Amino acid sequence: MSSELELLKQRITELEAENAELRKENTEIRDLRIKLLVSDAEIAELKHRNNEFLRANAEYNERRDAENAKLRAENVDFRDRLTKVEQNQTLQNALTANDNSFNNNSSNFASAPSANLVAEPTVTQHEKPSVDEEMDTSLPEEPIPEELTEVIISAVNMSVMDQCDQKSLEDKETVAFLDEEYKKRVSDEIRQRNREKKLRDLGLPGTSDIPSSESSTSSHPIPNNPVLSEQNA
Repeated sequence: MSSELELLKQRITELEAENAELRKENTEIRDLRIKLLVSDAEIAELKHRNNEFLRANAEYNERRDAENAKLRAENVDFRDRLTKVEQNQTLQNALTANDNSFNNNSSNFASAPSANLVAEPTVTQHEKPSVDEEMDTSLPEEPIPEELTEVIISAVNMSVMDQCDQKSLEDKETVAFLDEEYKKRVSDEIRQRNREKKLRDLGLPGTSDIPSSESSTSSHPIPNNPVLSEQNA
């Protein structure tokens, strides 16, 4: 009987030890569960923060791409404007150089006719017809018809008008004045040569003193139209 009691006590002691062990394990499991819950919460928070970061990063990338596209477009626009400005500057410089050259030629031409046309020959009842030594005689001896004169003047006028289209209003007025003076001078010289030819053909007294066109061609060539000269240049 006593032996059975001892066995029961021993069994109870073993069970109590196992119970204490189980309680200890249960406590550890509960702590692990608490830690697991905390970890799950932290993981959820990290996932949420990660999603927010990805969304913000995507929005930033979109804004950056839009800004880059806008900057590229502005860069292209600035390049186009710069190219146009450079082209306009080059054209302006070329026009300025042409205008300066044209003004110089116009000034030279304006002073030349005034020196050559100062003394024109005059014929009166008391003196023989004479020819001004300064007059150009580079035209042929044969009389030039009035129709041919009109054709020459028309051709000169058309060429001058084409050149005037590219000039300013002030340049056009200058060109028109100079061209009018040139045409007037050419017309007067043509008439003078026709008159000399007729006088020589008629054998009028005093015409032997009139120099022939061939003898004076090399010394006094007919001046070129300054407008045509500048256009050829």
